[in-house]
Amino acid sequence: MNKIFIILLFLGTFHLGLAQQAKLLIEFGGAYNQARSEGYLQPNAVQTQHLKSPKIQPQIGVGLSPHSYVGVSYNLTKQKEIYTSKFENEVYTANERKETVEKTNAFGVFYRYYFMPFNKTRWNTFAEVNPSYQLTKAHDAVMSTTQNHESFYGSSTVQASSRRQKAIDIDIKVGASYRIANNFHAQLSIRSLANVKHTFSNSYSTTDEQKETSYRFFTSPLSNTYLSLLFSI
Repeated sequence: MNKIFIILLFLGTFHLGLAQQAKLLIEFGGAYNQARSEGYLQPNAVQTQHLKSPKIQPQIGVGLSPHSYVGVSYNLTKQKEIYTSKFENEVYTANERKETVEKTNAFGVFYRYYFMPFNKTRWNTFAEVNPSYQLTKAHDAVMSTTQNHESFYGSSTVQASSRRQKAIDIDIKVGASYRIANNFHAQLSIRSLANVKHTFSNSYSTTDEQKETSYRFFTSPLSNTYLSLLFSI
């Protein structure tokens, strides 16, 4: 009789724990990076570089335990980089502008582990692994102009190209979570602490060079810092 009572008590406690556990996580986050630099290669040669990169990532996960969640994710990254250079002397002035626009769609799954039972404490930390399938499209444009000061003769050239890339990416991130209200959490995470990327299709490369695997660790922590809002049910 005592054994039956202990078993029933254990089952009741386990069921109560599951009932109190958040079953579903809905998270929306992103990051925005912007940088500008300017330098002189020579007294009469100046270069500038301007970079913008917005990123968004929604995720939906289900609970396996008070610590563990699995789900699906989507990541959209857009990057626009503009590079300009100007060279001027007594004879002529030369200008060049290079613009690269890159867009990456990533469809993946994730496993997240909270080091404290989720939603039991105000503060929490977690680690996450996120394999994804990536599709990247990029467009490059280069415009060059030359102007002669004496003859006022000028010339200009424009070149444009595009490329596509397909890859499998595995990313590891860590983060911190803060409960701001019932069922609402603010999270700050750093991606690409460790990253493995296998490119199996690249239209910019030859057939023999299309497959490539890269390994990266602690890549640009500031540009890979995401802020998100999480809702739990």
